[in-house]
Amino acid sequence: MSEDKKSFVLYTDYLEHFMCMSLEERGALFTAIFEYAKYGQPQTPLPSGVEVAFSFMRSQLERDNEKWLESKKNKSKAGKKGAHFRWHPDVPYTE
Repeated sequence: MSEDKKSFVLYTDYLEHFMCMSLEERGALFTAIFEYAKYGQPQTPLPSGVEVAFSFMRSQLERDNEKWLESKKNKSKAGKKGAHFRWHPDVPYTE
């Protein structure tokens, strides 16, 4: 995951699956999610049932991260272009 990213999305669709787990398993899953978001890998071993749930969530976290990186890149390009026209209005913009 990206080191400069400070947040992630957690979907309410997962509630149904969370409710099938014990509180201990939910705690392990949430810990793994946060560790993955921060470090790129869960730091603690997961029980097998929790590992299955985490694998689905990891895939979604990765897709969301890719979208975020693309959005960040596009916003950076737009900002550079806008700054160029603000400070150099008579010079054509080139990337």
